[in-house]
Amino acid sequence: MDTEAADAKTPVDARIYPEDISEESIERISLLEPFGAGNPTPTFVMRDCIITSINLLSFGKHSKFTVVCEGEAFTALFFGTNIQHEGFAVGDEVDIMFSMDINEFRGLKTVQLVVRDMDYADSYKQKVMAIQKECAEIIDGSRSPMDAEIPDRTECSKVYGEIKNLLPTGKGTFSIKKLVSSPGTPSMFKTSVAIKAFEQIKLMSIERITDTEYRGEIIKHKEKVDLFSAPIMNERRADRDV
Repeated sequence: MDTEAADAKTPVDARIYPEDISEESIERISLLEPFGAGNPTPTFVMRDCIITSINLLSFGKHSKFTVVCEGEAFTALFFGTNIQHEGFAVGDEVDIMFSMDINEFRGLKTVQLVVRDMDYADSYKQKVMAIQKECAEIIDGSRSPMDAEIPDRTECSKVYGEIKNLLPTGKGTFSIKKLVSSPGTPSMFKTSVAIKAFEQIKLMSIERITDTEYRGEIIKHKEKVDLFSAPIMNERRADRDV
């Protein structure tokens, strides 16, 4: 373990590596108990982990997910947080801040990470920011989509459904990354094209706040609107079977 300065969001006691995480290390830490206000539970940071699965518990109130770091897989629990609503998805590279305990079920003991906070890994964050900036250019019309970035009807329907989920009152703020965190949602580029199409056919209004955040409002229609009447859906449709 390497001692590090406190993380910007959550103070951590040390950086920890996969080889340091074991039942034995947790038992050694337990010798420091009892933990409390004057003796807080040790919090560690593990960097550059890849999320490989996500399961939401208690109707999305809590998250149970798997991360892989340096080839080692760990089960992580994040109580009180729906990590998909926070924009995290399978495949994301993250840094996680956590304490450790041992879960025992039917006589089988396993190590689990109790997450206190998480963020995108630095290199991955830069990549995601670059993609979101390109997505913003698609939405504001300064960049035309490529053929492979044009969504089909099913993908557009999925994006619209996710927007409605994120905006239960019909209006509010959202990010492209949050929209694509749900399984089955198309890429950020396809999602951006769909959003631009919704704006063009007046299914919703969009206001760009930053390169990553938007303010949107769903506009109700009495009659069915033709999605492919949107100009952006016809810009690069050569050889496409829609």
